[in-house]
Amino acid sequence: MNIFVGNLSKEVDERDLHKIFKPFGLLKSVNLVTDLGTGRFRGCAYVEMFSNTEALEAIKNLNNQTFQGKRLMVNQRENN
Repeated sequence: MNIFVGNLSKEVDERDLHKIFKPFGLLKSVNLVTDLGTGRFRGCAYVEMFSNTEALEAIKNLNNQTFQGKRLMVNQRENN
């Protein structure tokens, strides 16, 4: 399942996302969103988990939690 993670601190990296999602299961991939013009991190990411059940548990537990001083927005990515 693909998950959107928003309102991340500008200092967050892939290791941080693996760390906060680890209690819920393994991540298949992490994609930090960067500005195409500047290459700067935009404060959001997409993560993919192998298990939908684990992904739903992660969303439930991480949404609205504070991480590095910011309140996370964590929800299922809508497929367009």
